[in-house]
Amino acid sequence: MNDNLRWKMFCLLLHHIREIHLHIDIIRQQSDITLEKCYTNHLKDISLFYNGVIKGGAVVDILVIIPAYNEEATIKDTVMNLIKTCPYDYIVINDGSTDRTLEILKENQFHYLDLPVNLGIGGAMQTGYRYALRKGYQYAIQLDADGQHNPKDLENLVSEIKNSGYDMVIGSRFVQKTNYKGSIFRRMGILYFCYLLYMIAGIKITDPTSGYRIVNRKVIREFANYYPVDYPEVEVIAKLAKKGYKIKEIKVDMNARQGGKSSITPLKSLYYMTKVTFISVIRSIF
Repeated sequence: MNDNLRWKMFCLLLHHIREIHLHIDIIRQQSDITLEKCYTNHLKDISLFYNGVIKGGAVVDILVIIPAYNEEATIKDTVMNLIKTCPYDYIVINDGSTDRTLEILKENQFHYLDLPVNLGIGGAMQTGYRYALRKGYQYAIQLDADGQHNPKDLENLVSEIKNSGYDMVIGSRFVQKTNYKGSIFRRMGILYFCYLLYMIAGIKITDPTSGYRIVNRKVIREFANYYPVDYPEVEVIAKLAKKGYKIKEIKVDMNARQGGKSSITPLKSLYYMTKVTFISVIRSIF
């Protein structure tokens, strides 16, 4: 490889890194603007939170974060099922939806934060973690808006992280036999990320793409400061593992998507695999 080619590759790498940092800055700015507006205006949906006080004889120290983008077909049932099943505080992060998601949240007086533009799953989750950090929650749970995550498994996730000393507990479809049936393409992608995580971070995870996970206060602080831009599930596991955080998986039963359409296409999946591999390799070197 000649010097000219090396220089071109180096410039290309710097360009991609700069784009990533610019995107992260936009996410942080939008998250801060949204949160500050909520605190300044004392919105009703925020004032309904009672973190750290007694509710039904228990201290509420857990926040369920529900990122939602164009989930009008599922968001009502998802939140209602959560309310019926668990006593935890929750907040829906409406990620610039262009359908009726925001209207449904308002009509049902659900707790939500409304992002003015679509920031992607990473921006939505970082907003949720920043809110959890500011409000003093000790644990935060990610729950998908499409109904795939069964709220009945929340108690097991909470019990595991509180009693085991782990920093993150992931709900896995594969750590034990479950009823999950995915496409061959999806399973191959999951196996690829399992191998990548082991090679990059030395950690064995059976379901690295699962978004059903709970983290403690230390990790909330990490994620409030930095969270990958899009499809971040694998990247954050590598980040935490390399920093020495303890991660564990437990069995969960996931449902099929309850309505609407997934935003993840085969082309996006291929892009995601390439991006995560590139970023992981670069970070392992530097």
